[in-house]
Amino acid sequence: MLLWQLCSLEHLRTSGFGCPPPRHGLQLLFWFANDCVTSDPRVTMKLQSHVQPEEGDFGFHVFGNVEELLPALNKNRKRKKQLLYFVVGNLNADRYAAAASLPPYVRENYDSFGSCDRDNTDRIIISYQRSSRQVEAVYVTEHDDADLGRFRHDGTFQVGAELIRALQNPQLDLGAFLTRMGYYGDVEVMAGAAQVDSVQRRNRKPKASRKARTARQTQAISGGVRAGTGGPPAKPMRCQAGSSKSGCYRDDKKRPGGRGFSFRKMLVGVCAIYVAFKCLRWWLRRSSADVSTETPQLSQSARHAGLRLLQMFSTCLKAHSAAVSHTLRRWMPTPEAGIEPMNI
Repeated sequence: MLLWQLCSLEHLRTSGFGCPPPRHGLQLLFWFANDCVTSDPRVTMKLQSHVQPEEGDFGFHVFGNVEELLPALNKNRKRKKQLLYFVVGNLNADRYAAAASLPPYVRENYDSFGSCDRDNTDRIIISYQRSSRQVEAVYVTEHDDADLGRFRHDGTFQVGAELIRALQNPQLDLGAFLTRMGYYGDVEVMAGAAQVDSVQRRNRKPKASRKARTARQTQAISGGVRAGTGGPPAKPMRCQAGSSKSGCYRDDKKRPGGRGFSFRKMLVGVCAIYVAFKCLRWWLRRSSADVSTETPQLSQSARHAGLRLLQMFSTCLKAHSAAVSHTLRRWMPTPEAGIEPMNI
């Protein structure tokens, strides 16, 4: 089984163990290095005399390693130096009463964040030899959020003796240690982000409804003035096929205020030609009747002239009628819509 070993403060910071609040792993490790063990480069790391894991001091209890989180220990009964795993860090005093004797700076975040499960997730596990009180190995781990009864394999690290000695440096106090690990920085960033978000929410203007925005746009376009600018009249926008956007015009329809060929103008022109045709026909009949009584030759030429005029007006009338029919077919409903088209 391969575990990453933390040999310096930078390694510990990179691992992310004990961060962010309300986790207590960094405080627990600082207490263990300064109050529980003696570390000398010339001798093996040992527990101090006032710490008795087998008696349950500070909430120490046996760790069975059932899930094989750590390397298996040698269980040879003939061996005098029997090793055991002990774990500490559970802040629940109802289950481990001696956990209440942990320093206040270790327990200060416990139950201070309501029903948060992260305030009691970190643990320290030691490989301990009773007879010599030697600490063979130190591990840090954390509970798995998905399964609170188990520990995370990817959140378990072995702590080297070099890191323990770095934590025992008299010039390194708890505040400086937590700051260097970025423990308080996470809290400041979270608080700052929450404050900025609340300010933005207060200064944010309420959005107008979709109907109100559509009504303002329609009113501005129909009035010929850009909405909210008071500038010159806005030019109509060219729309793509199938577009229903307000203020657009289609190529096959007349633009408002344009000079194109409209249906109304066409209808008036056809009516005028029809009336003129009727009047001309009545005048020719009457004039032919009057002239025939006087000069037959003149009557014959007048008839030919009248017929030519009638042919010209008929041609114009047919052309306009065809244009009217074509326009009406485009404007009137189609047979698919359930209405028969008008016959012109």
